[in-house]
Order: sequence, then C-alpha cells, then structure tokens
Amino acid sequence: MAKTAYSNNIGCYVVDEDMQIVDSVTFNLSKEIFKKLSKFEWLDEEKAIIGKHDAIFLGKKQNTEKLKLTDDPKLLRKILNTLSDKIDLKELRIRNILETKIAIANSLTKDMLLVQSINNVDEIDKVSNTLAKRLREWYELHNPEFSRSIGDHYRFAKIILEKNKTELLEEINVDENLSMGANISDIDLFQIRELAKQIVSLKELKSKHESYVLEIMEELCPNMLAMTGALIGAKLIAIAGDLRRLALFPASTVQLLGAEKALFRHIKTGSRPPKFGVLMQHPLVASARRCDMGKVARALANKITLALKVDVYGDKSSDSFGKKSLSDLEKKFKK
Repeated sequence: MAKTAYSNNIGCYVVDEDMQIVDSVTFNLSKEIFKKLSKFEWLDEEKAIIGKHDAIFLGKKQNTEKLKLTDDPKLLRKILNTLSDKIDLKELRIRNILETKIAIANSLTKDMLLVQSINNVDEIDKVSNTLAKRLREWYELHNPEFSRSIGDHYRFAKIILEKNKTELLEEINVDENLSMGANISDIDLFQIRELAKQIVSLKELKSKHESYVLEIMEELCPNMLAMTGALIGAKLIAIAGDLRRLALFPASTVQLLGAEKALFRHIKTGSRPPKFGVLMQHPLVASARRCDMGKVARALANKITLALKVDVYGDKSSDSFGKKSLSDLEKKFKK
C-alpha cells in the first residue's frame, strides 16, 4: 500500500491509504530544527522515517535527496483531518510561538540597521543644536564677544574647552577690560565646559554613525550611493522603509520623498506643489538656478530609480552604472 509522509513543526507522520497513522517521529524543540523547516530543508528524522516506509512526502522541500514529493491539496486536507484529533494543541501553540520568534529574528535585514543609524544621525543633529544653543547662552554670560564671533557649534565647543577667556578675546582683538561678560568662578565654568564636552562627543558619535552608514550603503546599493552619496541615499531608504520598497517607487515619488507635508498641504489647500524633498540637499539640485531646480530634481530621480533597480535586481558588485549616470547628469546640466 502507498504511504504518505507529512511534516509539521511537531513531527513527521506517515499515513496509509486509509488515512491511518502507521508511524511518527517527534522533532526536538530547538531553533535549528525550525530554521531548517522554514527553509524547506530535509531533517535527518524525516529522511529516516520516509526511507523506512518508502513513503511519498507531501509538501515542499529542497529535493536534493531524490525523494518522492507530492503537493496534492485533496490529500493534504485528508491528512490534516486525521491529525487534528491526534495533535496536542498546547504543544502546537508552544512550537508555533517559537517558530514565529525565529521568523521575526530572521526577518532582520541590513537596510533595517541602515534606517536606524541614519535616523539616529538626524536625532543627534537635533540634540546637538539644542544643546549648542544652551551652551552659547550660558557661555555668553561670561564671554559674549567670542561666542558671537564663531558660527560653528562644534568648533565653538572645542575651543572653549582648550582656552580661557583671556586667550579667546586676544584672538578676536578685544580688550578684556572692555568685555561685557561677567567674571565667574571655576566651579561655574566647569559646568559650562562639561556641557561643551557632551557636544563634542555627540559630534564624534555622529561621525562614527556616518562611517557606518557609508559601509552599509557600499554593500547594499553601490550604484545608488554613487548617485546620491551616503546620507541622502540613506534618508531616501529610511523614508521608504526599506531598499526593495524604494526600488518599486516611480521616479515622481522618489523626487518628492521628504516633502510629504508640502504635498499634503498642496492637496488640501491648493497651494503650490513641491518640486523636491530630500533631493534638495544633492549638490546638483542645490547648485542649480531656482527656476531649474525642479527639472534637475526630476532628472536626478529618474536616474536614481534606475540605479536602485540595478542594485536590487541586477549586479551590484560594481558602481559603474551609478557613476556613469551621475557623470551624464553633470555634463547635461553644466551646459
């Protein structure tokens, strides 16, 4: 009599033509077992029981073992009806939960890590700017002339850690006796410098994250990286959610990513529609004349969508397509 083998996450069962269970084996409760089952790989227990009864396996498998397979849906319904009274539902629940946990863990991709890192870069920027404003207001009580002479927050924080008020005023040719700043104690100045240290450390952390973003972009999408640079490309991926979803977007959507508020305002109130979003930060768009920015952003978005498709569906071992596309755009708009 022909026998059929069927596996679920509890074990492998062999049934005869009358839908009677003639043999079964229970799988161990382990992550390795469930990983193999989710990838449709053969387990040693399955091969042993199938070989013992010369059974046909019902279901999908990587057929490297030359075993007989079938996917008859009617036969599957009959076997499930037979097993419904034999399976311990509590055990099935426990194993289904474990299988779900493994599936969630295996769903992690590099672009998910990329999204988190680029979002953190943006948040570090916001936090640093807020702290830098507080640092300037605080330090201006002591030395307002120097604070107003330097615009870069990071450089300002680093300098006040290295030099005192007298040295800083000499750099900008201001007599210390004519300064509007009050003299404060070393204890007060220490607290100001502690804040400056945090701003410097945040800047260094941001640089490390940007290097990490660049590494992931080089691995995931070298052609898009050549077109957009690491930060702009990563922001596009973060807004889309992941790389594959971004690759499915039309060029018109890529062009407006990051300008959602302006787009919804246009739809709701009839105001002027946006012409670009994140792509505004791209050197090609930023350097174009105002009347040409929309045209440049549209052409850039077209090339980016093509580069994305090469990275996701084609050969991403080289960034030659992205470099050539960017070069063509630069020649076109240079004229």
